[in-house]
Amino acid sequence: MFADIIVPLPLSRTFSYLVPDGMTVSVGSMVVVPFGRTKTLTGVVAKINQGQPSVANPKYILDLLPLSLLPSQIELLQFTSRYYSAPIGEVYHQVLPSQLTSKDGAPDSYKPQIRIEYSLNPIYTDSRALESLRKTLRRASKQLEALDIMLSGQPVENLSSSIRLALLKRGVIIKRECQVSRIDTTSSPSATPVTLTEHQSAALSSIRHQFGTVNTVLLHGVTSSGKTEIYLNLISETVGRGGQALFLVPETGLTQHLYDRLKQYFGSSLGLYHTQCSQSERTETFLHQLSGHPYDVILGTKNALFLPFRKLDLVIVDEEHDTSYKQSDHIPYFNARDLAIYLAHIAHAKTLLGSATPSVESFANAMEHKYGYAQLTERYGKASFPQFHIVDLAEERRKKHLKGHFSRLLVIQMTAALNARHQVILFQNRNGFSPFVQCSKCGYVPKCPHCDVSLTYSKVGNNLRCSYCGYTQPFQVTCPSCGSVTIEPRGLGVEQVEEETRLLFPDARVARVTSKNALTTLNDFHNGDIDILIGTRSLVKGIDYKNVSLLGVLNVDNILNHPDFRANERAFQLLVQAAGRTGRHTAEGHLLLQTYQIDNPFFDFLKGDKSTEFYEQQIAERQLFNYPPFTRLLQVEIRHSNLNYCLSAADYVKKELSVFSNIEITGPIEPMVSYVDRLFIRQLMVRLPLSSDSFKIKSRLQFVIDSLKNTRTYDKGIYIVNVDPV
Repeated sequence: MFADIIVPLPLSRTFSYLVPDGMTVSVGSMVVVPFGRTKTLTGVVAKINQGQPSVANPKYILDLLPLSLLPSQIELLQFTSRYYSAPIGEVYHQVLPSQLTSKDGAPDSYKPQIRIEYSLNPIYTDSRALESLRKTLRRASKQLEALDIMLSGQPVENLSSSIRLALLKRGVIIKRECQVSRIDTTSSPSATPVTLTEHQSAALSSIRHQFGTVNTVLLHGVTSSGKTEIYLNLISETVGRGGQALFLVPETGLTQHLYDRLKQYFGSSLGLYHTQCSQSERTETFLHQLSGHPYDVILGTKNALFLPFRKLDLVIVDEEHDTSYKQSDHIPYFNARDLAIYLAHIAHAKTLLGSATPSVESFANAMEHKYGYAQLTERYGKASFPQFHIVDLAEERRKKHLKGHFSRLLVIQMTAALNARHQVILFQNRNGFSPFVQCSKCGYVPKCPHCDVSLTYSKVGNNLRCSYCGYTQPFQVTCPSCGSVTIEPRGLGVEQVEEETRLLFPDARVARVTSKNALTTLNDFHNGDIDILIGTRSLVKGIDYKNVSLLGVLNVDNILNHPDFRANERAFQLLVQAAGRTGRHTAEGHLLLQTYQIDNPFFDFLKGDKSTEFYEQQIAERQLFNYPPFTRLLQVEIRHSNLNYCLSAADYVKKELSVFSNIEITGPIEPMVSYVDRLFIRQLMVRLPLSSDSFKIKSRLQFVIDSLKNTRTYDKGIYIVNVDPV
């Protein structure tokens, strides 16, 4: 008998190994195998085969580990590999805790957390032995005093280390090591789901009813409509009948507040899994899911999909439209929302997608009855919808009303909010102080020497930084091109917004969210310790701010003017979500947008609460121009240090895929940023009809890429296949 093993290397195939006599393996068993001449790897069994492997001189599995993945996990790994054209070994290595997929053999880097405990030696429970001990300790007064402290019931850990050591040597106390959890396993539920409003009850009943006929339902609820309460009720019902629930959120910043809230309802039966958890915490959660008493509920981000679930009954994808669900920085480039639906399919579970601004694809699926559809059209607690204010920046500039980048109306609204002791959020979708700097005399703009992008100015470090490769250089006011002292910041970034805000409102408590301080800053804002919060798009995602009455967007135009067929959809989602952060618990909320495009018809959809009309228009445009959901997209990106090789590789891929007459290939395209980290970039965009055999096309593409990787010079290229790019 032999087994096909997935190994944690970027390889597209499994490897066959003989199973030694007396070793019992099954699909999901984790094993140690030899690889090459000297390596040993930790692999997982993907398939069991009888007879002999087809390879010559097969090697034996070296060891069977006391850990096994579930067959459903193996199926999900394999589907992820096939659908997203990702090497199965890379999928295995990237999505599971790294401490379990060690490339150096046994996964032994995980160490349980150990606590040292001390206790009185049991022999001294005998009164005669205790009296004898007292006599022995007469001349050691401090040790005798410590003995009395222990006998009074106080913990030994309260004693000084020198006294503990002396008592250990005498054998008065004993020491033992105890394995303890890194995560809370003791708290009990302290709340029950709140009473639903009439509209929430109707939506919940509709979801339950539709789950009888469809496996996926879209909950389209306006911001602050109480979608979370519906989630809580469904999860409670799931746990009550012995099932498990997976609750996905798009970003780590959304987890802590939600975790604290869910903890009140589910206590220690709630688990947390995201990238800000330590490696050991993630490993411990993974192993806990394989134990006899797993978590009933898991709250997490993308990779929580790959945790073990034996009784999965419900998957909730909150903010299902969010592009953060798409893995974008490394293989596999999967979409967690779509994989969640497939995971539920494997487990025979139900999926609830929730959003105030669904993706066009999900909305279209609901309208075509592929998904169920439920609505919440009223805000919770009869809260009013926020008012929209559109400010014409050109007119403000003409009348000289601008204070820095702040319009007169924005300053008035901020002053009123602060006087009412409300909080304010300021949004600008650019990091740094300025997006670039420029010589006002000759027009020179410093660019990254490794990438085809201008350098962003950061006033905090007084440096210029590349947002792609991380290259930095000191900021110099002298122009290296013409020698004049006229290099000045251009454009508006969040650092500059912060500086101007502090000048305009010196008595206000102002903070700016960064990637390093996000969790603590958002918590401080939630607790009322910050008056004005400044940041980028992470601020406007589904967080329940209780005291925000105003959100100002300093320049909405850079959101609208993105060269992408989804630009209007993204802008609509972002701005509706932004409006939803205001007026949730205050009397009234306001969203103020500053723009140079005052006549853009896009704003009519926002001001008129015409979301259905907006989605219908977007669907009609997608159908007219053959974009998703009426076709599938597949992007091939090629990177190489030599431009000619990059272009010829792209041409070769295009030629080899052209054997499929029903697909449309555009390119090679030079992207907006075509040179990054000393590599040239070219892209092919492939449109696949919905009726096409996408797996056959992807298989052919993988074969073509593998052949390039095995060809001299082209093997130094980087080939990225992005299925369903967003």
